[in-house]
Amino acid sequence: MIIYIMNYLLEVFNYIGQNGPLILLGILLILLFIYKSTTLFWIVFILCAINSQINYILKGIFKQPRPNFIGGPINNNHVYGMPSGHSQSSSFFTSLIIRLFKT
Repeated sequence: MIIYIMNYLLEVFNYIGQNGPLILLGILLILLFIYKSTTLFWIVFILCAINSQINYILKGIFKQPRPNFIGGPINNNHVYGMPSGHSQSSSFFTSLIIRLFKT
């Protein structure tokens, strides 16, 4: 029973982790569009796309499988686990937000 609960929680956090950067990107782009120039809006949009592609390329280079949990692997068997897209996106967005809104 506990294995099923833990797997479910991991899937929920995985879903949030996969969509969290998109939510942050949307909020950031809206703030840029409202408070900054549209040129900066497009620059940030392109940088986010580049960051995503870099992660995709690095995953193809390292090809490290996702970690297994008790009871079997996490559902995303077709996606490599390293480098972590969550960590890379968090670092990228944090650096970008600090750089953009630094006074």
